[in-house]
Amino acid sequence: MRRMVGRVMACLWVSAASGVACDKSSESAMVACGQESPIEAQEECRFQVALRLGPNRDVMRAALRDISDDISRDLVRIRLAVHDPIAHGWLCADTVVPEIQQQCTIIIYRPHLTHPQAPGPDK
Repeated sequence: MRRMVGRVMACLWVSAASGVACDKSSESAMVACGQESPIEAQEECRFQVALRLGPNRDVMRAALRDISDDISRDLVRIRLAVHDPIAHGWLCADTVVPEIQQQCTIIIYRPHLTHPQAPGPDK
């Protein structure tokens, strides 16, 4: 999997540096992750690629569109929301699988996860 993520990230880096998408012979990052085996490796590859995409919502949405399976796509969304609810909580609105949508909503509405904690009293 590390080799696949490395190839995918090289493609993304070239795209970001040049402002041009990877050439048509190169698969998108998320599609390339779909070639991993077993399925857990696919999901982890997709998550790692998504983490490196940065804060641009359009870029994230475009990358996630390349995942053909609704469940896999929503798993990446909820994992990102769990990882950083403040930066990625907006992804919950895009989920389509009802069970994942429900859990994602619970995650972003938990105040102790989405708001910085006030410092406690000095003892």
